[in-house]
Amino acid sequence: MLNKILITGTSSGLGKELAKRYLKKKFIVIGISRKKVKMMHKNYHHYTLDITNQSKTKKVIKKIFLEHQYISFLINNIAVNNSFGILSFIPDNQIIKDINTNILANIFITKIVSNYMIRENFGRIVNIGSVSSKLLFKGDAIYASCKSFIETFTKIFGKEVVRHGVTCNMISISLFNGGLNKKISSKYLSVIRKKYNRKKFVNINEITRVLDKKIFTKTLKNNSKTYNIF
Repeated sequence: MLNKILITGTSSGLGKELAKRYLKKKFIVIGISRKKVKMMHKNYHHYTLDITNQSKTKKVIKKIFLEHQYISFLINNIAVNNSFGILSFIPDNQIIKDINTNILANIFITKIVSNYMIRENFGRIVNIGSVSSKLLFKGDAIYASCKSFIETFTKIFGKEVVRHGVTCNMISISLFNGGLNKKISSKYLSVIRKKYNRKKFVNINEITRVLDKKIFTKTLKNNSKTYNIF
């Protein structure tokens, strides 16, 4: 039985690196992102989708399961941080867009995919968290709060589905070279490095090591947990 993994946000940053890494591990990788992705590999299958659109997401996920039969692993990597700044000056519509992506889209895709996993009595769901929910930087109220919400959601949802052979965990990371870190000021980057004594960015090996050894296993004991890579 081939390992099949669904990863959101594979057009850039962490999502793209995760896709490349699991292709090397001989997985069938199904990628979802708003933008088209040029990843020439026989085991990579891409679906262009804005997962904030709930009705379209249902249709695309249904299509994915019709074409691939099952998905064993889901990594909810999609996130945006376009509301960084003092809350009073952020446009209302931008706040709504960020919350839709960072919270609602992740909840909906988890709900839809987990229903298919429950039928197979197996599934491993991973949400990507952030050190920002611990550091509480001024100007990061929306993004950090969204990540705190997802952490709580992860812990509760995991308890709901574990009896069906499905687990839900979070990996919370500090600095990853690419993606949203490009929007963090050098001041905040230095604070993170100093606080967690991290001279280098988190690398893909550190992340996949936790995924493979702690989460993508047969045991149901590792559930509703947050694994910090700070």
